[in-house]
Amino acid sequence: MAARNGCRSRRNPTQTRWSALIVRDTGIGFGPRDAQRLIEPFYTTKDHGMGIGLAISRAIIESRRGRLWAAASTDGPGALFAFSIPAYVESEAFVQASR
Repeated sequence: MAARNGCRSRRNPTQTRWSALIVRDTGIGFGPRDAQRLIEPFYTTKDHGMGIGLAISRAIIESRRGRLWAAASTDGPGALFAFSIPAYVESEAFVQASR
């Protein structure tokens, strides 16, 4: 998997190219059991949070055949949030037709 500025691109076994973005923060983190709840609508860990940001993000990403997930940090404070979507690859036929 090639990495560049936190973005990664790789091929899965079906030869679909995927792009991924991984973000790690340095906050207080969360427990392993909370990873799935963080993405549920209206779940928040903030006093004034609405709990819809990650749910909306997941809906957008999944509408593009992607995946969003969260993971607790295993080597210090913070959390890891990531998503992957199929990468856009211009087909050779399209390139030829547009010339």
